[in-house]
Amino acid sequence: PYHLTTHEFLLLLKSHLAPDGVYMANTIDVPSVGAFVRAHVRTMQAVFKNVFLVANSADWQTLGRATFVIVATDRALDPQEVMRVADELGYAAVTFIVPPDALAEYLAQEPPLILSDDYAPVDNLLAPTFADRQ
Repeated sequence: PYHLTTHEFLLLLKSHLAPDGVYMANTIDVPSVGAFVRAHVRTMQAVFKNVFLVANSADWQTLGRATFVIVATDRALDPQEVMRVADELGYAAVTFIVPPDALAEYLAQEPPLILSDDYAPVDNLLAPTFADRQ
C-alpha cells in the first residue's frame, strides 16, 4: 500500500520505534526499468540515518521482477551483522546487501523523488514492473 511508503508515514513510524529500532520493508520492482525501489529508498533515507538495500543476488540490477528488503534505522548497523543473522536463519545464500557506493550510483540514475502523502505516484512507478505480466 502506497500510504505505507510516504515520508509522513515513516516519520510517524519512527516516532513509535525504540531509538535503536529497525524498520524493514519488502519492496517489489524491476531494477532496470522500475523507479519505485529508488523512491522508497530515498524516502527512507530522508527519515533514517542508515538505510540498506537487501537483494537476493549480487546481480540484482539485472534481475527481472524481484523482491527487495529495505532496512532502515538510526542506530549504527553493521552489514556484516545482518549477514551473520541471515546465515543463522539459513538465508545467507539468498541475501546480498547492496554496497553503499553501488546503491548511491543506482539512486543517482534518476532524479530524486521523496514519496509524500501529497505526491506518491506509486502506481506509475510500478507500471513498468508489471508491464510484461500476462
